[in-house]
Amino acid sequence: MTGSPDQVGWLRAYLRGRDVGCPLCGYNLRDLGSDRCPECGREVRLGVSVAEPYLRAWVTAVVALLIAAGVGVFVLCVVAKEGWPPRRMVALRVSLWAFLVAIPLAVGAVVGRRAMLRAPQAGQWAIAAGAGAFTVAAFALFVGGID
Repeated sequence: MTGSPDQVGWLRAYLRGRDVGCPLCGYNLRDLGSDRCPECGREVRLGVSVAEPYLRAWVTAVVALLIAAGVGVFVLCVVAKEGWPPRRMVALRVSLWAFLVAIPLAVGAVVGRRAMLRAPQAGQWAIAAGAGAFTVAAFALFVGGID
């Protein structure tokens, strides 16, 4: 048992007579005798979490970046087939790069959800505003760069 005796005791008391699935493999942990899942072998902990995490800013940031990333995937396909626009079309080329950069940014926003949710709400909204401004700027450059 890797957890402290108190932690394991609380876990065992909670699981006594309750059907609770392992968070990893789903195995029923009813009447668990240790702090490890018998099926997958992973340590199980009893914890407290926020009932309703504040997700609005994170969702706003992810949606903005996913929109730009979706265009980025389309840009990737078009550029692979047609090539880059001429050098004189600077605004269009910059916007295409911005859409391509949005792909890893969107992945980072999804993967970094927990880190963002730990930030104060003002910081979360600053990140969301930055993501929205990035997407709007990329579209503005795109529209302005088309002849």
